[in-house]
Amino acid sequence: EDRGRLTELINQEGFKKEFPVNLRRKDGSIINALITSAVRKDENGRVTGYQGTIRDITERKRVEEKIERLHRRNEEILEKAPFGIFVINRAGSVEYVNPVMLHISGDAGEQFERLNVFELPTYQEMGLADKIRAAFDDESFSLMTPEGHPFSGWITFSSFEEEGTTVA
Repeated sequence: EDRGRLTELINQEGFKKEFPVNLRRKDGSIINALITSAVRKDENGRVTGYQGTIRDITERKRVEEKIERLHRRNEEILEKAPFGIFVINRAGSVEYVNPVMLHISGDAGEQFERLNVFELPTYQEMGLADKIRAAFDDESFSLMTPEGHPFSGWITFSSFEEEGTTVA
């Protein structure tokens, strides 16, 4: 089926780049591949054959599927966590809020979409805005109350790279 479709496309377009197919090896195993191929014609324009390359992408597909499974698992963990979580980007804008955080805040999400943690007066007064900025550069920090006492509570801050952008 794939071969017939590929041949049809090559004949129509003259070539096909990275056409995804599943191929069976001599041992019977299936591989994922990309075929790049062009039609060869004689001086009268008749098809004399096809020329191309086959690239085995089985390992790449396996890794992509594993990443997708991990992404779904992480998403499920965040969604079902029994505590509030929100994710910010380097600019301080909120990119994700889990359901518990929405419940804690009493907000349906619109408040967080407009929120920039670096602009929050409380975060600025506590010095938290600057500490979070520094944490994006892997600097650790501790929190103190306005009275100078260690903050008693549980706050975890971590940053990571996602699609070339650091988020926290």
